[in-house]
Amino acid sequence: MSDGADYGQNEDGNGGNVPIDMSSPNIAKPISMGHLRSTVIGNSIAEILKKNGYTPIKDNHLGDWGTQFGKLIVAYLKWGTKKTLRRIQLPIW
Repeated sequence: MSDGADYGQNEDGNGGNVPIDMSSPNIAKPISMGHLRSTVIGNSIAEILKKNGYTPIKDNHLGDWGTQFGKLIVAYLKWGTKKTLRRIQLPIW
């Protein structure tokens, strides 16, 4: 109890970097409570690592663009036109 906020502090990590993948939501799907949960867990792990002398590198990678955007590209190439994109005000590639 006398250590207070310094309880458990050490330098075992020797400043080493540790990457932490936080929530990594799929941008083509709705965000869920699961994303919040994994962000909180990732942040907790980062705080424990800091107390042990590590340098946590937290990353919220916005990934999984593949399937949804692949389908959009194929649909554009098969059936789309620049005129249609202009009409619905989407950027033209």
